[in-house]
Amino acid sequence: MPRAWRIFPFLFLLIQCPDFEPYRAEPADFAAISSTAADSEADHLIFWSVLFSDFAEGEFFSVLNPSDSTEPLSNWTVTDGEGSLIFPQNATAAPKEVIHVALDPQSFLDQNGHLPEYSIKAGPSLFGTVISSGSFRLNNDGDELLLYDPDNEEVDAVFFGKLQGGIDESLGWSGEPVPSPGRGRIIMRQDLSDTDCQDDWLSLRERRVGQSSFSVHSNDAIVTPLLLPEHSNYILDRLEDAKREVCICSHEFDSEQIFASLIGLAERGIDVRMILEGSPAGGISDDSKSLLSALAERGISVQMMSKSDRSIRRYQCLHAKYIVIDRETSIIMTENLVDSVFDFALGSGNRGWAAIIESESISRQLIDMFTEDSSTVYGDVVSNPYDADVTVSAQHRLRSGLLAPVRCVPSPINRHCQVTLFSFPDCANGLPVLCDLIRGTETSISCEVFYADLYWDTWAYGEILSPVISSLEDAISRCDQLLIGMDNSWFSEREERNSRIIEYLSQCTELPGDCYIGYPADDAPFELLHNKGLVIDHRYSWVSSANWNCASFTGNREIGILIDDRDIAEFLERRIYLDIYGDDDPPEMLIDISLSDDRTNWVVRMSGDSDESGLASVVFLTGESEIHDWRLEVGVDEVACDVEIIAKDLFGNTADFAFTLFPDGGRLGPRGIACSDCGLYLSIASAVAIVLLSTPLKSLNRLCGKAFRLICDRRKDE
Repeated sequence: MPRAWRIFPFLFLLIQCPDFEPYRAEPADFAAISSTAADSEADHLIFWSVLFSDFAEGEFFSVLNPSDSTEPLSNWTVTDGEGSLIFPQNATAAPKEVIHVALDPQSFLDQNGHLPEYSIKAGPSLFGTVISSGSFRLNNDGDELLLYDPDNEEVDAVFFGKLQGGIDESLGWSGEPVPSPGRGRIIMRQDLSDTDCQDDWLSLRERRVGQSSFSVHSNDAIVTPLLLPEHSNYILDRLEDAKREVCICSHEFDSEQIFASLIGLAERGIDVRMILEGSPAGGISDDSKSLLSALAERGISVQMMSKSDRSIRRYQCLHAKYIVIDRETSIIMTENLVDSVFDFALGSGNRGWAAIIESESISRQLIDMFTEDSSTVYGDVVSNPYDADVTVSAQHRLRSGLLAPVRCVPSPINRHCQVTLFSFPDCANGLPVLCDLIRGTETSISCEVFYADLYWDTWAYGEILSPVISSLEDAISRCDQLLIGMDNSWFSEREERNSRIIEYLSQCTELPGDCYIGYPADDAPFELLHNKGLVIDHRYSWVSSANWNCASFTGNREIGILIDDRDIAEFLERRIYLDIYGDDDPPEMLIDISLSDDRTNWVVRMSGDSDESGLASVVFLTGESEIHDWRLEVGVDEVACDVEIIAKDLFGNTADFAFTLFPDGGRLGPRGIACSDCGLYLSIASAVAIVLLSTPLKSLNRLCGKAFRLICDRRKDE
């Protein structure tokens, strides 16, 4: 591996590691833990990382040259108290270079995807083996490492895990050893501070072999925010527009709508690749296995991230949710590709958000993440493991065809603005980035949260108060508005996890006047509040896959996008308001009236832009007919037709509107439209009809659409 790539992780940590002061989940009088800053940074070789408890022989340690010049390694010694390793002649460390020394080079390669610089056992490495003596082997329970220069002067030490017999402080270490992060986890120094105590090594992040080091990435983009499930068809439409390639990452998959769309893409020769979590909390249903096997049979790459016998998972859970289309457009979601988002009629399913990001730069970053996460080098990713004999039901559904459920909702907006992409756990060395965002609040916080944990069980600090909740406490006193909606389903209320958050935050002493902390409205149009969305200061919008628990920010693969635009913030914040407080107003109706292509029928449609909450159903009453649909056709040569429309919005409110269509019987078509309730009559004179004929008589909604909007408003006011 080129040296530049070996140096990169170190540079990333220097940029991404803010100060962290965790809070103990103990009684209020328990002192908070605080990091100790070194008076000066190390200017000599130091230990950088250690993996001491491994399933195979993949244990290793690394040293860092923090200086700006190449340093010789010849005759430098590392000891664990039972054996010693000496770097060979002519060994060097380039500026800012990390040098790995592995027990077994093949095991290191299998788990990390690249060769170590040096190894103890013979095998493939970049520069050969170190000179060993005694019995050097890191103890899985705990051990020590001491670094000596060629003059036999100790320059660095690290003690870790559970040590028998305590610590000899004459060896240059003070205080407790670095706690064990668990089997297969790595301890890593957080910066160049060298105080020879555990503070140099503690962080929230749980590091495992093979994890990525993606940096925060900002760029301008055209952004379309989506409400889910209301705007799920916009995602289907974007998939249909794909021309070359579609890459999908999701925690779960069982949507027949997405399934049918991907089959169609494959039949058009589009390269479709997917990576999914192989061990989701609820398991993988037979129905999901059926769909995935059918996709694989049709040439779609389906991969699963899961634990194997020969490897350690790089992430606790693959929980990111995104789609990249043609390396130009990305869709970042809080939701999985499941039926409760894409297949159900409105009024049920999951509440979530998504953002369509049109930016090649953001798409490239996500493609890089997809490529790395789906790599089989690390042993934790396998191709679709399900048998082909479970695909019968999926094949049947494919033959029968699928129609996307109608979504009669207002169209989303789109804006050109700046976005910032965050990946986890890459950005979790210090406080989660969400904490920095919340602590920067000046006026308002509005959010919807699937679930949050009040206390986090961390490997480094034990049980602490959630840094996210602590950040909310800090910001509340500066807020004029605070809206927090939390899910109250059985899943989120296990061990009363969300109710504990609500109780805790409700006891804050400086709550603003405009404040709500609780569950969604009883008539909210969804069954599960699965969102992880946040709006700050009516300007910044956060769309993420990460729940507010420890694993989401420190161990899972998650992503989040921060959008800097006031219009988008207002759009999303308004939905939070409606989800929390409900909507008691009768629905507004915007009715489009046009003529069919052959000019023989009136076509009456209910516009999706009618009511801000969206419509659940529309009924057209015409004499003896009752039509449950979103459109009505009436012949222009028939007698006058009385039409009544009854609309119900997603909160259960109803409104009705009546009018009459008057035929003429002549070549020029309908003569007019009248509404007796409002005394309105729209006359279509010959001149107007001729203009319409020449255009060619396609639509009358430019003539009467605004009038019908006004009619609905008047009825509502009455």
